[in-house]
Amino acid sequence: MENAVPQHAYTILVPVANPETARGLLELGVAMAHPREGRVIALIVSMSDADKEAEAVEAIEPIVLDMEAEEKPVELITTNASSVSRGILDAVREEGADLVIVGLNKPTHGQVVIGTISESVASTAPCGVLIYRPGLSPEFSRIVIPTDGSEDSRIAVRVSIMLSEYYDVPAEAMYVQSGERAYWEGRGRIEASMQDIKGQERIKRTVVTAADPADGILSRVNEDDLLVVGFSGRSEWQRWLYGDFSLPLLNRSPGPVILTSRAPEKQALAGFTERFVNWLRPTLTQVEQDDLVRQASQNASASLDFTVLMMIAAVLASFGLLLNSGAVIIGAMLVAPLMSPLISFSTGVTTGRLGLMRRSIITVLQGVILALVVSFVIGLIGPSDIVTSEMAGRGNPTIIDLGVALASGLIGAYATARKDIPAALAGVAIAAALVPPICTIGLGLSISNFGLARGATLLFVTNIISIILAAWGIFFWLGMRPRVIDTSRARPFASAALVGSFVLVIVLLVAGNVDPNRFEVGVERVLRESFEPFSEASLVDFEIQRDDPLLVVAIVRVSSLILEEGGLRETFRDQVQSAQQALADQLNQPVELDVVMQPVMHIADTGKILTDRLTLLMKPAELVNLDYNFDNDGQMHVLATVRPAPGMSEDAVRELATEAARLLESSLLVPVDLQLQFESGDATPEATAEPAAG
Repeated sequence: MENAVPQHAYTILVPVANPETARGLLELGVAMAHPREGRVIALIVSMSDADKEAEAVEAIEPIVLDMEAEEKPVELITTNASSVSRGILDAVREEGADLVIVGLNKPTHGQVVIGTISESVASTAPCGVLIYRPGLSPEFSRIVIPTDGSEDSRIAVRVSIMLSEYYDVPAEAMYVQSGERAYWEGRGRIEASMQDIKGQERIKRTVVTAADPADGILSRVNEDDLLVVGFSGRSEWQRWLYGDFSLPLLNRSPGPVILTSRAPEKQALAGFTERFVNWLRPTLTQVEQDDLVRQASQNASASLDFTVLMMIAAVLASFGLLLNSGAVIIGAMLVAPLMSPLISFSTGVTTGRLGLMRRSIITVLQGVILALVVSFVIGLIGPSDIVTSEMAGRGNPTIIDLGVALASGLIGAYATARKDIPAALAGVAIAAALVPPICTIGLGLSISNFGLARGATLLFVTNIISIILAAWGIFFWLGMRPRVIDTSRARPFASAALVGSFVLVIVLLVAGNVDPNRFEVGVERVLRESFEPFSEASLVDFEIQRDDPLLVVAIVRVSSLILEEGGLRETFRDQVQSAQQALADQLNQPVELDVVMQPVMHIADTGKILTDRLTLLMKPAELVNLDYNFDNDGQMHVLATVRPAPGMSEDAVRELATEAARLLESSLLVPVDLQLQFESGDATPEATAEPAAG
């Protein structure tokens, strides 16, 4: 049982703002910290207000410095956040804290004001939480622990023992029971709360008889007593805080009160896995979730701004597709306002709000229809019916496009939930996945290219469902759930049914249509299989142009030998025809293949070309030997040893060499310096051929 009871914490986070209560909260943190390895972090949360942050640091820093001078492990950090509770929760994740100590205000007019900060942190933090409510005096001379044998009371007992040791004050455990029960029953409950806890001998046991548990405890405490109460935490926060027991203690206890939840060391004992998961998952507080729903409700309906921006985005995207300009298409992405209604729809799916989903989808449909009409009209008045590569890319969806849509939905939802991330980034990502495909549909219909329109429609439907599913996954990961209204389960069922339907549609679309072996991926594979086994050629790039028939333009790097030898030319021509037929078989439609050749000269090819060319060009003289090299300027220097034919003069051989050098420069596309050496061994520099001009 000892392992189930909290020990000292290693990293304790103490949000501080009020200098009057900061010292007491930090002292509690020091008391709960591990004596050798513990650290207490005084946290100041600033909401992008430099002046207030400077004032807070100026007020709190002297307190921290005084405690550091006393050799207490206290340090001060500041953070910026959209809200105080979000700043605290983010700091918990970033610092790996295993205990948070938050403070409440003193009772005013007999009532404790429970702020949204304390409630959000207590219900959301992935670690132990101590909630401290100061009393009429910051000092206390005794610790009182209400016990009932539960695990919550055991946590309170262990916390009380650590505080008792640090402050050197006595502690007393109390159990309240009615007068009908025997004394030994109450004593047994107290002992159950103390079992196997080290240091329990410090605690006095007291059984109190009273009709009401809260009245029984309050009758035994005064303003010099610290009351330590265990509560169940997350799932029972509302019940416990506003129940019949805790609220009277918080409101009426004259001394300070501490509420404890979860074992402070649970985070440390859980190991790396839970630490990493908690770091990766910034769970939204209920306040943040409510704010997201309110924001989604505002963005779900169409407005004049939405209509104007959607029209401008459609115009830009259409012109960008027609001009084959990625820059213009990016401009359309910056303008398009589709993120807001789509994220609103995902929020509705996550929380099961049918009205929100209905308004959002109507707005999305309005934007889509408007973009279709605009792109269709632009296509009708466009100067040509050519399908650009930007259009063809949207008409040939692949698994990669699905990945883009999923990533767009992820960043869209995350940026919406995390206020510190600019929403414009997410808007561009979502627009990239939706606006160009919509406009491609309209342009394809305007030029009667129904294959292009069909492919773009498939891409658009797949993308929009993928974005919704990805956004739902992020919201679910961040802790959003459908709320049950009274006894109705309609919201959870509606949310689950919609998510299941979307998953099924995506699976069917991917399995039936988005085949990675089609179009770009399949075309590239066929081209590589057709050309690369041919040792003199390799695929450099290719482009697909949607037309009837489908046009594929391939850029192939080929050896200069193909241009020099008739047999190789014929073989390569046969290879091109085979590749065209393979593409038609792969895509199940007629294909026209155009090949753009990029000649390349290999060293081995050069020697063969030189030998063959000079042997032919120097006839009737005989080529005996050949040597060549390149200088730093790219000029080729050739030394040819020749044997003149019987009766042939050396001048005649030199004339042949001059013409041979000119033809070599034309074939090899490099300046050639040709020198002759007759078999007698005498070099003839005067036979050098001048490089061709240019």
